[in-house]
Amino acid sequence: MASSVIAQSNELRRQQEAQNAIFLAAKTTYNDLNTLRDQLKAEMAALLARSSTQTEKVHTLTEHISGALTKQWEDLTKVIKSETTTIVDGAKERIHQANQELIKLYD
Repeated sequence: MASSVIAQSNELRRQQEAQNAIFLAAKTTYNDLNTLRDQLKAEMAALLARSSTQTEKVHTLTEHISGALTKQWEDLTKVIKSETTTIVDGAKERIHQANQELIKLYD
């Protein structure tokens, strides 16, 4: 009888040790997952911050490019107007001179 009780006691102790090992493995895995989750949260926050900063940089750059293009368009428009006026005025003057010469020829 005593050997039966000892055998049962040993079996219970082995089962308890196996349960403790399983619990320890589960606890370690749980802690590892929590650590990884925290690392992932930190990396995501850093990525979000970089993304936000990049978005601001792109927005600022787009504004600068838009402003520069608008300025260039305005400058180009002024030059075209000026050149057109010069060409038209020159053509008017040549036409006037040609008319004067025609008038002289017929007088």
